[in-house]
Amino acid sequence: MADWLSFVVLGVLAMAGGGLWAQRVLPPKLAGVLIIGLGLRLIGSMARLGVLDEIYSGLGDSKMYFEIGRGYADQIRSLDFGFMLGEGTMSGQWWGTEFVRSVTGVVIFFTGESIRAGFLVFSLFAFAGLVLCVRAFGRVFGEEAELKFARWVWLWPSLWFWPSSIGKEALMLLASGVTIWGYIGKGSPRWPIVLAGLLLTGAIRPHVATVTAGALLAAESLGSGSLLNWRRITGILIAAALAVYSVRTGLNQMGLGDADLEGVQEHFEFRAGQTEQGGSRIATTSGWASIPMAFITILARPFLWEARGIALLSALEITAFWVIVWRKRSTAWPFLKNWRHDPFSRFGLVFTLGISLMYGLAFANLGIIARQRAVILPFLMTLVTGHLLGAESSSESAPTRVAVNRLGKVGA
Repeated sequence: MADWLSFVVLGVLAMAGGGLWAQRVLPPKLAGVLIIGLGLRLIGSMARLGVLDEIYSGLGDSKMYFEIGRGYADQIRSLDFGFMLGEGTMSGQWWGTEFVRSVTGVVIFFTGESIRAGFLVFSLFAFAGLVLCVRAFGRVFGEEAELKFARWVWLWPSLWFWPSSIGKEALMLLASGVTIWGYIGKGSPRWPIVLAGLLLTGAIRPHVATVTAGALLAAESLGSGSLLNWRRITGILIAAALAVYSVRTGLNQMGLGDADLEGVQEHFEFRAGQTEQGGSRIATTSGWASIPMAFITILARPFLWEARGIALLSALEITAFWVIVWRKRSTAWPFLKNWRHDPFSRFGLVFTLGISLMYGLAFANLGIIARQRAVILPFLMTLVTGHLLGAESSSESAPTRVAVNRLGKVGA
């Protein structure tokens, strides 16, 4: 009973608080979509726990995080925070899995020992990241495009189901949302917010922080317009510094600080081998053929003919997505061709390709792939939104001016 009570109280507070915020900050139609999105997070957290208990017999990382988090919550009540620094932990480190356990302990400290409430809190973490992503998109493309984008991102099944549990996926969506929100900024990047997003990413998955920093550097460097702009030069230098720091920190955290290219490749092969388990395992490809296959695996699998059980729903969903993209090819293709024209698309394309390659090489399990793909789905959704900078209006709106400033065409 207490498990449900915490969940209900938290759900009511989330719906009420989110609704009030949306009515004060967002346009009416967008606020309505946000409220529906919040409701789906309540449903998603319950469904995710139900699937875990009924289909996977209660076995999963979420339950492990919760059980260890209960102990950490007890330590917090005793004012013992050593576990946050890796003291007394099984691995002796604070990042990665241990970081998620620490966050879970803090959540349980506030919500009580309710796994349903814990799932809902993490679901709301993910939703907060998606809200920031949508708001960043709106700053570039305008209010009408933001509404269409929100309907896809906030209501898409995978984005209210898979991240609605205690785990890394929810925190990764939050981190990516913070990063893109800070990067779009208000006319120029807000680098302290970008740094916060990168630090959060690195605390969860240091190798993803490396890809994120690389996407930031590419977004700053590859935009059209003159490079002879003090703001542009400053942004490139800051992004380059963040990229170098992220690469060094990520390799050191993974124990690859002194590794060469072959060593990194062996690491990914080892990671892929670890995920080759259960009925959803897939065969891996070696050599250069593994690179194109990595993109296919993350962007298009599971295929309908290879899916079993709950993976069939993922197969139907990703197939439906690409069918929609094909039907919208008249707008999706121009959007891709003009990816350099705005900072959101530049970051999103490089980030999506980098994550697809990394995850495609590292994971060999269809269930894991369906979950991990959630972090790039918001950027893939730009293909079905199909907006080009300035396509909605011939006048120069405030969001358009933001993007134009970022291209170096104003204040050069």
